[in-house]
Order: sequence, then structure tokens, then C-alpha cells
Amino acid sequence: MKLTPQERAHNRAAFREMSPAQRREYIFTYYKPQLLLAAAVLLALVLLLRSALTRRDTVLCAALVNISIGSDLEQSLTTDYLLSRQLSPKRCAVELYKSLALTDDPSSEAYQYVYASRIKLLSAIESRQLDVVLLNREAYDALSQSGYLAELSPLVAQDDPLAPYLAKNLVILEDNAVEHALDESVAYDAVTREDVNAVSAAASPLLQSAGFGGEVYLAVIANTPRTQQALDYIRYLCQNE
Repeated sequence: MKLTPQERAHNRAAFREMSPAQRREYIFTYYKPQLLLAAAVLLALVLLLRSALTRRDTVLCAALVNISIGSDLEQSLTTDYLLSRQLSPKRCAVELYKSLALTDDPSSEAYQYVYASRIKLLSAIESRQLDVVLLNREAYDALSQSGYLAELSPLVAQDDPLAPYLAKNLVILEDNAVEHALDESVAYDAVTREDVNAVSAAASPLLQSAGFGGEVYLAVIANTPRTQQALDYIRYLCQNE
């Protein structure tokens, strides 16, 4: 109901005569919906501002498959790479998928993690959110055979420092794995080709010093939208001591 000028004047006079506590109670009682709405709007603005100020742009996504690293090497793979490219770690990030496991050996201690790791890895690949993988020989064979790794021959010139360290592996173009699994009397048959699709970690003093104790490789994911940046990252790892 709209108040008359006289009623509004009376209310203002009554409000002036109230104590501070009475004024707070009056405001909260009669303006509670408006106050709650204003508080919600203010909170939303604060959260949006905080998100804008703290959000970091992902410049590269890398995964460690069947590989474990320490904190020093993790810093080299993330923060140090950004700094080497004059990128601020406060505004940019290298996303690192760690503790991923791939194996066909049921007796392996890591076998129970394989299913979840495979789903996470394939999801990242299918969504084009993964650029580079650092992996051991078993994982390299698995991803190569599935066709997930980029052919590097057109991308690495013969005089490139990476050229002597390029690695070849099989890619399965088609096979009868399903039929063979359902009926072992059906001989397994596959159509394959050999691709140059990885760089041996022997090219990297940084990775060599990590003491992985086995063959380790760097590879570019075939469907990455950042192929050149992925190669730039591999070159950084190979040039960094």
C-alpha cells in the first residue's frame, strides 16, 4: 500500500527516535528480501571477480604413463617450462596428468588402476585435451598400436637435434582381435604399418638424470590442436639439463 506524504514523514520521525539496535531490527524486518538479494548479488560478483583474477590459461597438457617423478622434475615439467617461455605461472599453467597406468599384465600391482587410468587417458585424448605423453616402453607400445601418437617424420627435419633420437613403432590399422578373443581357434591377424612416433628420452639430459631405470619416450598425441607447441615442449625437455 502506498503511503501518504504525512505517513512517510511520521515514519521518518519515528525512525530517527529509535536506538541503533531498534533501527537495525526495523531495517532487517521490513527490508529482509531486498537485503538478501543484495547480499546474493554481491557474493556472486565477488566470486566472479576472484575467478577472473585467479584463473590460469592452460598452455599445454602432458601425461605421465607408467612413470613416476619427484617434485623437482615436476617443477621442470611445469613451472620452469613456463618461465623459459616468459609466461607467468600465475596466469598460465601446464596441466600434468600423473599416476596413469597401462598394462596388460594381470599380475601387475598397478593392474587394478588400469581401467580407471585408461578411461581418464582416453577421455583426455578424445576431448583433445592432451598434447604430450611421457611413457615407458609398455605404454608406448599400447598407444602406438592404437594409433594415438602423431607421425613425427613430417615435423622433424633430418638436421633437427631430435632426429637421431626418433623411435619407430607399429600401428595397427585393422585386426580381428574381437573374433580372436571370442574364439581362440581363429588365428589373430592384423594389418599394420611402422610409424616414427616418439622421441627417446635419451635425448634429454634432464630425463636421463631422473633415473627411470628403463626405456622412456616422449610422444605427441595425434589429434592435439597444439602440435607445434607440443614439439616445442619436447625440445625444451631435451635441451634442458
